[in-house]
Amino acid sequence: MGGFKLTGLAAGSASGNSLRYEQVNGVVTTAGDLLYATAAGTLTRVGIGTAGQQLRTNAGATAPEWVSMSPITNSLSGDVALSNTANYFTGPTIAQGTAGTWFASGTVTLVDTAGAADFHIKLWDGTTVIASAQVTSSGANVEVVASVSGYIASPAANITISVKDVTSTSGAIVFNGTGTSKDSTVTAIRIA
Repeated sequence: MGGFKLTGLAAGSASGNSLRYEQVNGVVTTAGDLLYATAAGTLTRVGIGTAGQQLRTNAGATAPEWVSMSPITNSLSGDVALSNTANYFTGPTIAQGTAGTWFASGTVTLVDTAGAADFHIKLWDGTTVIASAQVTSSGANVEVVASVSGYIASPAANITISVKDVTSTSGAIVFNGTGTSKDSTVTAIRIA
C-alpha cells in the first residue's frame, strides 16, 4: 500500500486547520478518519465515529462499522414474589438483541419475610449463564444485595437476572426498599 500525500487545507477554526489527505490509490480522507484495508489490499474510508461509538469488525463483514456504546438499563417496577423454591423467577431484564458482544452488570435486592433464607442468582440470556452468585439473609425481613456481571457474545435472548429462594416461598426481589425504585437493576453495554 502506498503512502499519503498532502493535497490541500480544509477550512478550520481559528485554533487550527484540518488537513485533507489523498491516498495514492485514490481513497480520500480527512485528518482523523480511519481507513479499512481488505485482505486484497483495497482501502475503504470508514470515517469518524460520533461520541459514544466504537469501531466494530465482524468476521463476515466487508468493512468495519461504527456501533453505539450507549448502555441499556432496566429496573424492576414492582417486587417479584419468589413463590416456589424449585424455580428461578425473572428479575430485571433488558432487550439488547442477539448481535454483538455485551458486558452486562446488575444488582438485585432480596428479602424473605419468613426468616433467614438462601438465594441463588444468575445473570443469563435464557440459555447461557454469564455469572452466578449465592447470598444468605440473616433473618426475616433482612434485605441482602447481590451483584453479578460478565461478558456474553451473541446472546440467545434478553439478558436477565433471575433469582431462586431455596429456603421458603416467602422471598421476593425488591424494587424499592430504598425509595429510589432502582434496587434491582441490570445494565448492558455493547463492546463489540
